[in-house]
Amino acid sequence: MDRVTGYGSLFDSFLPVYTSCEQFGKQAASYYCSPEKALNMKIIHQFFGGLAGAITLNVLHQAATRINKNAPRVDLVGEEALNKGLQSVGASPLHGKTLFRTTLAADLSSNAVYYSFIGRAEGKNLVARGLGYGLAAGIGAVSLTKPMGLDDEPVNKNTAATIMTVAWYTLGGLVAALTMKKLNG
Repeated sequence: MDRVTGYGSLFDSFLPVYTSCEQFGKQAASYYCSPEKALNMKIIHQFFGGLAGAITLNVLHQAATRINKNAPRVDLVGEEALNKGLQSVGASPLHGKTLFRTTLAADLSSNAVYYSFIGRAEGKNLVARGLGYGLAAGIGAVSLTKPMGLDDEPVNKNTAATIMTVAWYTLGGLVAALTMKKLNG
């Protein structure tokens, strides 16, 4: 049997997860088992993997900031970057919950896109790529803030914050890769 949908219970009501291409009939098999469909499935798996990594990173970050005063505050760096970007195009800066929510949405979407690139290359090294992408993002978060004109104190306020920042981005990359690997079957 060939794996066709690969989404488990979410799409089981539309198509069975495991089925033979021949069971669909000639016309349906040409759609559901085509190279184009396989490419679309890969892109969808990359998207969901990237999203899983981004959600993991942000949930971990938000939880840690509530229980550990030494936790890095990447959200503050993101808020500063967002407001500087808005001001550079003549827009008014955001404040309060609007600033927090907009920054969180931007962070989730940008990290999801970044982590989705883990699955772009061919091969079986998804986990290694996930760790590499995550490590690169974490190192970038702690080393590029100041050169970009942002306050790096929220991510470099102490050794623990720096290590946590790198570790959390690395974990996000690992979760993204493992999600893609699971979805790819």
